[in-house]
Amino acid sequence: MDDDTHLGDRAAHEQVPEPPDALLRPLGALERMYHRFSELHPMQFVVAAHFRGTVDATGLQDALATLQQHHPSFAARVVESESGPAIATTDEPIPVRTAAPGTAWETEAARELADAFTLRPGAPTVRAVLIDDDGSDRGAMVLLTFVHSLADGLSGALLLGDLARALSHEELGPRTTSESRETALKRVPAVDAVVRLGPPDGPPPLAHEELRALPVFRPFDGRRPAVYAQSLDETTTAELLGAARRHGTTLHGALIAAAGGAATRTRGIDFVRTMSPISLLPFVGTADGPGVFIAVARTGGRTGSRDSFWAEARDHIAALAPARSAGGVGRSVAAIGAAMDAGVTAARAEAFMARGALGLDVVVSNLGVLRFPVGGEVQVDAFWGPLVLTQVDGEQMLGAATTAGRLALVATGYDMSPNFLPAVVTALRAAIDDDDDGRDQPSLT
Repeated sequence: MDDDTHLGDRAAHEQVPEPPDALLRPLGALERMYHRFSELHPMQFVVAAHFRGTVDATGLQDALATLQQHHPSFAARVVESESGPAIATTDEPIPVRTAAPGTAWETEAARELADAFTLRPGAPTVRAVLIDDDGSDRGAMVLLTFVHSLADGLSGALLLGDLARALSHEELGPRTTSESRETALKRVPAVDAVVRLGPPDGPPPLAHEELRALPVFRPFDGRRPAVYAQSLDETTTAELLGAARRHGTTLHGALIAAAGGAATRTRGIDFVRTMSPISLLPFVGTADGPGVFIAVARTGGRTGSRDSFWAEARDHIAALAPARSAGGVGRSVAAIGAAMDAGVTAARAEAFMARGALGLDVVVSNLGVLRFPVGGEVQVDAFWGPLVLTQVDGEQMLGAATTAGRLALVATGYDMSPNFLPAVVTALRAAIDDDDDGRDQPSLT
């Protein structure tokens, strides 16, 4: 990494000549929005995995190069073209940094979140960190850091699975395609029909007046945020999932309720606004390569204002339902498409995101159940992520994923209390034994 990188470098939109066959495609509307927003407020994201088997710096660099050949948009560059920012392929190696054996991966994740990509045309868009367990051959941690305009958290997790296969010298198959969220959703009639109607007349109605408050952005100054991680064992994870089903809700609903309560207890927030990324892969199918296939929605409420923890979890999932529907996705795609034209500026991207998604206190990003390849010489046996900050003052982020039957949680924020994540886990454990009238209600999954 460049130790003398400055944020001012990202302001220039000079065009970089590229051979015609190197240009994959222009950025889609959502990708453009994230790219321009990040010029003002860096929001690179981190995913981390523990690999069982022999992983050294040379092998990691070779495996990453294999992924570049398999996924042309992985580590592709963003360049300025006549049609706005575009993706261009590159053979330049992905930067790999090696940390001292045994270094806490949370420390390196915080360092990565504090180191903004320059976003200069043609600059790297992915980097990796390798942490050997203890200098032996028993395994290693690998962190991947991405610009958010080219990948989302689930993409990052799936790429770590491909990385395990590459480290095991397995064939990855033919090169994958690269497409934007908007292009992929054109194949979904129920969504495309709504998009074709054009952008909605106004913003969607809000259930709470408090959700209208605009965010205050903190200046990005290279400060390292706090990063905390904790995992539940297989038994507790299974009990939590079973309890959520019995109470007519989902794990994501439980995570929002637990995070809201933790924010109230550790920061004294009365009304907690929560933003949830929504994967669109159920609409478009499994993506072949990395991309940004998400939508976002916000919910809010006062902790303890419902009859029980599980009633709160159900309310949040019910509030997310419109945004998760074909109509909700279509309206969001149409609105962003109309606002984020090829010439969109960073200021306009900031204003749009501030009004639509970033009035928040907590982000809860649940990647669901991840199934990594098994049987290879090198295998993923633990995963944490995603981690991302949007530079909203006071934001706290909770990333979640279930791997091999265990729920792994990771939390980050600039002023996050060390008690936040333990409070989340305590609430989830207490909820397992909670019993209310929702026990016999049908699951909403």
